[in-house]
Amino acid sequence: MDILLSTNHAEKVAVVPIIGIGGLGKTALAQLIYNDLGESSGFQIKIWVCVSNNFDEKLLVKKMLECVTKEEVKDLELGTLKHKLKEEMESKRFLLVLDDVWDDDVDLRNWDRLRDFLLGVATVGSRVIITTRIGEVAERMASSGIKPQELQGLPEKESWDLFEMIAFHGEEGRGEVHVKVAKEIVNKCVGVPLVIRAMAGTLASKKHVDDWVTIRDKQVMIGMHDKQQGILATLRLSYDNLPSHLRHCFAYCSLFPKDYNIVPETVVQLWVAQGYVDDESGEYFRSLLSRSFFQEGENDTSGNVSYRMHDLMHDLAVIVAGEESFTLDVLNLTAAIIRLDKAKVDKLRHLSFDFAGKSERKNLAIPTCLLKEATRLRTFWLTNIPDGGFSLGESEWQQRLIFSYMTRLRALSLRSGRMKSIPTCIYKLRHLRYLDLSDNDMETLPDEITRLVNLQVLLLEFCSYLRELPSDITKLPDLSVLGLDGCTSLTHIPVGIHRLCRLHRLNLFVVAVEGNRAARISELNRLGNLGGNLLIRGLELLEDKCEAEEANLEEKNMIRSLVLEWDSRTSSNGAADEMVLEALRPNANLEQLWLGGYSGTKLPSWLSSLTSVVSIQLGRCGKLRILPAFDPFVSLADLRLVNLPNLQYILVGTPLTLSSSSSAAAAAAFLPSLQSLEIRGCPNLERWATEETEYVPKSIFPSLSKLVIEHCMKLVHIPPLSAHVEHVELGKVTSELVVKLATALPPPPLTEAELTTTAAHSVLKSLRLQGISGTELLPQQLLPHLTSLHTLSIANCQDFITLSPAMPYLISLQKLSILDCCAFGSFDRGDGVSGESAVLPACGFPSLHYFYISWLPKLGSLPEWLQHSPNLKELKIVKCDGITCLPHWLAKLTALESLELNLCFELSQRCRSSEAEDWPNVAHIKNLKLSDHEPSSLGGRTRPSLCDQIQQCVYLPIMLCVLACAVRALQHRARN
Repeated sequence: MDILLSTNHAEKVAVVPIIGIGGLGKTALAQLIYNDLGESSGFQIKIWVCVSNNFDEKLLVKKMLECVTKEEVKDLELGTLKHKLKEEMESKRFLLVLDDVWDDDVDLRNWDRLRDFLLGVATVGSRVIITTRIGEVAERMASSGIKPQELQGLPEKESWDLFEMIAFHGEEGRGEVHVKVAKEIVNKCVGVPLVIRAMAGTLASKKHVDDWVTIRDKQVMIGMHDKQQGILATLRLSYDNLPSHLRHCFAYCSLFPKDYNIVPETVVQLWVAQGYVDDESGEYFRSLLSRSFFQEGENDTSGNVSYRMHDLMHDLAVIVAGEESFTLDVLNLTAAIIRLDKAKVDKLRHLSFDFAGKSERKNLAIPTCLLKEATRLRTFWLTNIPDGGFSLGESEWQQRLIFSYMTRLRALSLRSGRMKSIPTCIYKLRHLRYLDLSDNDMETLPDEITRLVNLQVLLLEFCSYLRELPSDITKLPDLSVLGLDGCTSLTHIPVGIHRLCRLHRLNLFVVAVEGNRAARISELNRLGNLGGNLLIRGLELLEDKCEAEEANLEEKNMIRSLVLEWDSRTSSNGAADEMVLEALRPNANLEQLWLGGYSGTKLPSWLSSLTSVVSIQLGRCGKLRILPAFDPFVSLADLRLVNLPNLQYILVGTPLTLSSSSSAAAAAAFLPSLQSLEIRGCPNLERWATEETEYVPKSIFPSLSKLVIEHCMKLVHIPPLSAHVEHVELGKVTSELVVKLATALPPPPLTEAELTTTAAHSVLKSLRLQGISGTELLPQQLLPHLTSLHTLSIANCQDFITLSPAMPYLISLQKLSILDCCAFGSFDRGDGVSGESAVLPACGFPSLHYFYISWLPKLGSLPEWLQHSPNLKELKIVKCDGITCLPHWLAKLTALESLELNLCFELSQRCRSSEAEDWPNVAHIKNLKLSDHEPSSLGGRTRPSLCDQIQQCVYLPIMLCVLACAVRALQHRARN
């Protein structure tokens, strides 16, 4: 850990390898370090990239950029990706983890190029952790003077504790024979946690000691002469002791590439399509998970959990799948096809294409020569499809040819193909049970698709051009999943949808007036198995309360998320909307509720019955005036109120119809589980309670961590906030509300000693103020509450002229931004604290490392206290014409690594060369960016000097003369 935290290493980017055999916990150790080292450890950016056996420079840079920006990055040229990543990482101290590096090429040229790039953007103290099984890789990538950290197995006691916890479930009273045999088995696991967990999971389901003895004896026969192969063989024992149906399920997962995020619902659907599983309950997946064949992976933005296979488990899956399954690496297509000789292709049942690292559309054609031989394929799967899509034959006859080869398919994925039409010959795939056409560009589906009578899963998600479904889709008797999420152009659902009696996933229903073609909402009544997420769109067309009641949503206890949408542009009948919404009463088990475009004046009476709800969003509900108190929602974690122009009151603590125990809980705390509260676009919101409030809870939002209030100009009060609030955004609100934030936050520490105690004071980390008018400076009474503040951003506050005398209270401040404040002219009044309550020195901010000012035309100089900020690393000035020179003390800020001057012409001229007036003040800064245009991408030091420009001008006439002579020669030749 010392080498990671120290900044004294000779190389500013030190590489620390962690080496060990598979299953020892290299990734787990790296994750612990990664999670433990935050901004408080000095790392401003943390990046995690899974590498595996594809150390491709472009792919790694793309993954790094996605990790930094938290956004999916389109396929771009390597130079563009590097430029974008440089903008994010430059002059910042970063921690990069390259997990599971397999490339044992002695040159490792891709690593050399990536390392050079990192050295060019990093600041001193940046670190790279790599995990690998290969000693040569560790030695080659390690920085000089750093010895690779080699992991050993768990000690005997810890190995036994782990095994006992899983195999015995913490139970006492297992027989002595069980324990004796178990300890012999654990000793053979050589301290490898993955093997211990797998063996313990296997034995947990076997109660007879004879079964344990059998496994022990087989384990003894394996031996551990080659430790890595011995571990695989031991894991094979766990596989061999699975029930036959689970063995098939596990082997099938060799279809996915390493480090692939496996979504349980998807993989179970594929198992069902192959006949390995009878239902989609997920019981088989949980059985494999409990035996450590899967590991928990990541959560997506919706909170859904995905899983991964450990590399050793993936190796085992490939071994046991044998020649029936193959993943074709499109990056090395030729070599992969050579590996599949004709005999192997004939045995092939499951084929996947991994497009990771490919971006050129012209090279993304499916090799038809391979498919011609693979006539017994049951699965055709595509992963890591780039934005350009792929080519499934250049013409319809080629597509027909491809489909004619795959007539035995049971699962077909053509996701993200950018296909504008689906070949009509798809009907030939009569055994097809799983079909994924998501993220394609077709407007309609061929009627022939309804001839796939065995189809169980049809996914059309994010087909944004799709206008309608085939009318006979209701004749697919086995269809259980119809995925329509993101089909924004869909006009209606075909009439007769209720005939799909096995349907349990329908995430979109469109209410429409299409004569005999469109299904009525009452058809949902007979779809009794519906669950998961459901969006009902077009409710402005529904005015019949009885028909809405016939949907019978209350009986659908497996629906977890419900979105009800009206088109607010055409919905004006508030009374009808109220009747319809009242009739669409959901089941009390609902976890998420979103209402959009609703024109009623009140919310439905059934709202208080949703005691399990964790997320509520109300948006574009133009006539709502009063929101009832949300007292019953003891589990509510996320509340969003967006664009409610007539909302006036939010009741706090007014009793609803509750049981006595619920009433007592509500009185004790209002919304006790709420973590995020966002109120945006509520210009008439005045207060949180009416005069009729019967009681006030003892605490409000006790678990709140994020508060956002924007465009609420009449709101002048904030309820008392808990000490857990870490992030506050106030935008387009009154200055009075900003002042009230001081009284809403917990009391500030009164003495210096209290700053280090655990007393309940504010831990606010981030404060953003935008568009605040009517005040000239930050409220002095607010800042003493902000001793834990890391980030302060002030933007578009046109009346601000300075900060506050109480600024020195911000002893933890790391980032300060002041943007677009046209009246802001001085920092002077922020240089000291007046009054006896001052407990902090009138100096700079010792933790400040980022200072950004933009469009402050009246500001004449940088603040004097900035010279007392020794850790300042990045200074950015944009369009501050009043600053005409840089102070001499800037040269004393030795930690300053980046200075950016944008649209500051006079200031930039003073820093352009060694002869310029301010050069002595900036000569020590490594990254000096000077630009007269936005965005800033030109480096001032790479710009040609004045002498160079003059010299270029001297040669320009000569070049023009040569060009003119060449043109005349060509014209003469043309005439002759």
